[in-house]
Amino acid sequence: MMRYTLQIMVLLTCLLVTSNWVQAQSLESSRIISSPEMQEFFDYYNKEVVPVVLQQRSRLDRDLEEKDKALLAQYHTQAQQLRDHYKEQNKEALKGGTFNAAKPTYIHELMKINCPADSLAKKYAPVIQLRLHEMDSQRAIWERDIQAIKLKIEAHASSLGSTYQPSLMALMCTSDPATFILLPAPIK
Repeated sequence: MMRYTLQIMVLLTCLLVTSNWVQAQSLESSRIISSPEMQEFFDYYNKEVVPVVLQQRSRLDRDLEEKDKALLAQYHTQAQQLRDHYKEQNKEALKGGTFNAAKPTYIHELMKINCPADSLAKKYAPVIQLRLHEMDSQRAIWERDIQAIKLKIEAHASSLGSTYQPSLMALMCTSDPATFILLPAPIK
């Protein structure tokens, strides 16, 4: 359950944060988002990136104090409630033809949760940096592979007459301490 939640959380956050993704209001962009190339990205991310990141986040959890684990659990609950709220709001927006109209508010509210996590990330900076550093060689492979998928997505977008340009924001959880500490630790 926690693994599935993390996958959804990471993907939704990456997609919502990526500014170009918001262009999905047009039919062409909707075709891009639902394309086999984009599915290839999601499949790759879930198979290659998520398991390694979860393992590293689990290792970090062993080093956290209990009070900080409780604080992180509170942040996770708040973020999940926020995602659920805006997911429902986006469903309504889709019905009305104004997809993702809530994006600026969502990001602002998510930042209210992320900002306090920065202090935790600073507190645990040495151990977080170690966990992130342990993924460096793998991150290079992910970046290469995702870049190849990104080129396929851009080619598909171009064939539809779109200038859609995906970003590599999906790998932010492998380099940003505050993002990494906010990932839920897997169930042991």
